[in-house]
Amino acid sequence: MKITFLLFLNLSIVSSVFAFSTSDHLAKKYVEIGNGKLSYYFWDVYHVTYSKSEDKTTEIIKLKYLRDIDKDLTQRGWDESLSHLEKIDPQLNWLKSKAVDVVEGDEIEIFRVGKENIFITKNRKVIASKEKDQKLNSIIHYPWIGKKSINKKLKKQLLKN
Repeated sequence: MKITFLLFLNLSIVSSVFAFSTSDHLAKKYVEIGNGKLSYYFWDVYHVTYSKSEDKTTEIIKLKYLRDIDKDLTQRGWDESLSHLEKIDPQLNWLKSKAVDVVEGDEIEIFRVGKENIFITKNRKVIASKEKDQKLNSIIHYPWIGKKSINKKLKKQLLKN
């Protein structure tokens, strides 16, 4: 009995030491790489900023909404911006399931942590996180700074090139 308890206690300590901590990444200092505004026809949708942590282990796409957007539009946006990628159905479905309604002034931050982890905040509160998914990590910022981004001019502004 004592051995089982000690083993459980030891595993709990080890898992908490290696657990993915979003609060550590929220507290880091970030350097802005670039920013811009996404507009759709004559509607300004959001102001977007791309930043990296000073230690270069974490990247953020920050969206500050300039109008109210229902989550179904966000889900369609994920579909359209990632439709040309293959074998991402589980990741795409996960992203769409985490979409939320936003109102003017809300901020959504999409964090890429290392090569495997991601998390998303709404107004600095974590609303979704996923560990050990390299594919999700590699596509999460794709709509803004990927090869086939949603807007070439915006991508240039975000990457400053």
